[in-house]
Amino acid sequence: MRFLLLLVLVSVTAPKMNTPKIQAPAPTPAQSERLKDLSSRENSLNTQRNDFNARENLWHNAYIWLGVCSLVLGGFSVLFQRLETRNVRSGRRVADDLTAVRDERHEIEKQIADFAIASAQTVASQAIDDSAKAFDSAGEANERAGLLEKEASEQRERAAKLEHDAEELRKQNDATEAKLEGEKVKRVRLAVSLLPRQFLDQSGAIERIQSLNLKPHRVLLKYLDEAEPREFAGQIAFVFAQLRWPFSGKRLHGTPTDPGVTVGPGSKVLAEMSKIIELEKTEAVAVAVSGILSEVGIDSKYTLNAADPDEDPSTLVIVVGANPNRELYEALHELGGPEIIKRGHPNLTRNWVNIPDEPAPAQNNQ
Repeated sequence: MRFLLLLVLVSVTAPKMNTPKIQAPAPTPAQSERLKDLSSRENSLNTQRNDFNARENLWHNAYIWLGVCSLVLGGFSVLFQRLETRNVRSGRRVADDLTAVRDERHEIEKQIADFAIASAQTVASQAIDDSAKAFDSAGEANERAGLLEKEASEQRERAAKLEHDAEELRKQNDATEAKLEGEKVKRVRLAVSLLPRQFLDQSGAIERIQSLNLKPHRVLLKYLDEAEPREFAGQIAFVFAQLRWPFSGKRLHGTPTDPGVTVGPGSKVLAEMSKIIELEKTEAVAVAVSGILSEVGIDSKYTLNAADPDEDPSTLVIVVGANPNRELYEALHELGGPEIIKRGHPNLTRNWVNIPDEPAPAQNNQ
């Protein structure tokens, strides 16, 4: 194609090359203007023609493609129609086979249902017979259950009674154990009360009296002239020795004293007011000391019976009597001893007489 176009171009330009050039006259201004208008219009018309040609080619091509598509669609339509016809025939055969299968299945299901109904009727009849037998057995079981329930109730009652008896026995055992423990404590206390009194650790009493910041007082320790009261008085005197309070002792011969330890001021009261004030101060100290001795385990009390008429009110008088043995007298009281013991230990020291010493025999002067 390109070769043919080249030959046509050569044939057209060959005569122009051999023809001599002729100089054309120059156009007038009006002609020039007209030529420009004509050239512009020619270009516009060429553009419109090209657009028309392009649209014509587009519609022509579209028509051609539409025809081709119509042919193709027609072919597919024929193909689909044949396929549909073949599918319809196959579907009819399948539907016929499905109908035959369903009919056969319904027949078999009917036979199975008939057999199931017959079996159910047989089973129901047998169940009725079994229920009648079970009803009879249930009656017997209820009777046996009633007997068993009665026996179980009796067993529960016996078990409750046994549990109650066991609880009562436990309570009695606990009470007996508590009583035995109490008796053991009483025996220990009784045994301790029969031992000589001991005031071994005096540090607590010393610290308590020091904490009161009391002014040192003169202390008179009066004690029975016996081994146990004398030793116990010495243990009490150790407290005042550590406190650096002045103290002295006085033995008692045949003088009635209260059991235990009694604390009080001297009772030598003069007419002076200052002595009365000293008596009140000493009474306060006596009450404090008696309380501290009680706190550390000594059977002590404040009383004016401890007063000594020969001592000034500023003197703190401590009387150490016999061991009170309170646990012993309480045990005798519980056991039902003599009536004089039941009234308590202090009554034992009320009725007495002083036994005069026998005069020394006269000596012969030769």
